[in-house]
Amino acid sequence: YASIWQGLRFAPSVMQRAKAVSAQLELTGRRYLAAHWRQGDWFLGPHPRKLEQAELARAPRFAAVIRRHLTRQGLGCVFLMTNAAPGGDA
Repeated sequence: YASIWQGLRFAPSVMQRAKAVSAQLELTGRRYLAAHWRQGDWFLGPHPRKLEQAELARAPRFAAVIRRHLTRQGLGCVFLMTNAAPGGDA
């Protein structure tokens, strides 16, 4: 399958920031799973796909998906990003 990632070129400032974060988190040279846990994307309204995504984004369901991917890929580290509010009830 073709991948969009093959055609993307990130700005030098983005690449520098990514390298700095990777080094700070001691991820450089390590294999890890990167995931973005989306929370609170209701600005599009109650579309059926959004409702399905909201159910999958509940913490126990999302954690189960992450664990499954870690096992399948033989990984032990996750880099988790989120748009959830700090201190929220995720």
